[in-house]
Amino acid sequence: MGRIIDVMIYCKHSTDRYKAFFEEKQPGEWYGVRTEKMEPLSFFERMRMKAGAQLHPGEVRRSVGVSKGRPSDPATVQGVFYIGAHKCPFCGNTGFVRCGACQAWTCHPENEKNFTCTPCGNSGVVSGTIDSASGNLTQNYDNPNYRLR
Repeated sequence: MGRIIDVMIYCKHSTDRYKAFFEEKQPGEWYGVRTEKMEPLSFFERMRMKAGAQLHPGEVRRSVGVSKGRPSDPATVQGVFYIGAHKCPFCGNTGFVRCGACQAWTCHPENEKNFTCTPCGNSGVVSGTIDSASGNLTQNYDNPNYRLR
């Protein structure tokens, strides 16, 4: 298929964040191909997230993590997401959750049932699954199966 979505994920134990890249290998099947550390959050980004957190309490859902991409250019994909052998480059967690309040993704230990969102502070019990995600979507031009559509 050749489509790749990059996803911003926050570390549960710090304000660090990274991108996880997922490639669509089969229709609706997204596989983790690599991770890449991102620049630390600026003071203003931290304050904006903290202010927005108090406005929208909500549920927490468990899934492999894909977050919103650039606000002006997000794409939404549907399917199942497999992180594979990839893990948080800061703390080593291999599970991920999406906050029901701010929709941000945070790494999370797979065996823990409770969750606190790193960006907004929302908390709750982890439940459910996610079958769609938003992020920056590109074509993998290095893939020999790439076709113009």
